[in-house]
Amino acid sequence: NIDSIQWSIDGSWSAGGNTMSNYFVPSKLFDTIYQIGISGKSQFGCIADSIYKPVRVLGSPKAEFSLSKDTSCNEEPTLFYNTSLAAYKYQWNFGNGTNSNLINPTKTFKADNDNGIAISYPIQLIATNVFGCTDTAETTFTAAPLPQAKIGFNTLDGCGDLQINFKNDSKYGLTQKWSFGEGSESTDANPSFTYTNNTPTARRHVVTLESFAQAGCNAID
Repeated sequence: NIDSIQWSIDGSWSAGGNTMSNYFVPSKLFDTIYQIGISGKSQFGCIADSIYKPVRVLGSPKAEFSLSKDTSCNEEPTLFYNTSLAAYKYQWNFGNGTNSNLINPTKTFKADNDNGIAISYPIQLIATNVFGCTDTAETTFTAAPLPQAKIGFNTLDGCGDLQINFKNDSKYGLTQKWSFGEGSESTDANPSFTYTNNTPTARRHVVTLESFAQAGCNAID
């Protein structure tokens, strides 16, 4: 009669009972073979023959991907580059209730433009191999809001050397660039500029304000 039982996993023996359980961690990409052994000893110290059986743990795929950019302007197309290994099926979850099973999808994301608030989306890729084993890769994508450019000023016309005080009435912009229509520029928030006209003919200058927000998002007035 068997008095005690020992189990072996790849040559490492330990005492056990009639059953044994073990959690095998799958290797990325490659299968792993474990040699499972069992042996017994009687109450008189006699050792029974050892029996070995191989256990095959299937390798899992490796989910990987990158984005054309981590932050983009509102509804600007974003490209997803799938660099997963040993997989044949893919499930993308874009964090906004939509998904795709394309290998390299393209997606647009919305920011809160009305309130100038960026929105972050959790992106998930689940890669599956031919055995049904899966691996998951995740990242976060941010959709930045577009600024709302608007020029303010104290006057529109005048005689001689005309100084105009410009005001940046834009919303949600972080920086700005003014072009005064005759080659001069400024990055001040609220610049003043003097227009000179020594001719009897009126001159017209087109002033533009370009407002820049997060991720280089811009708007022009």
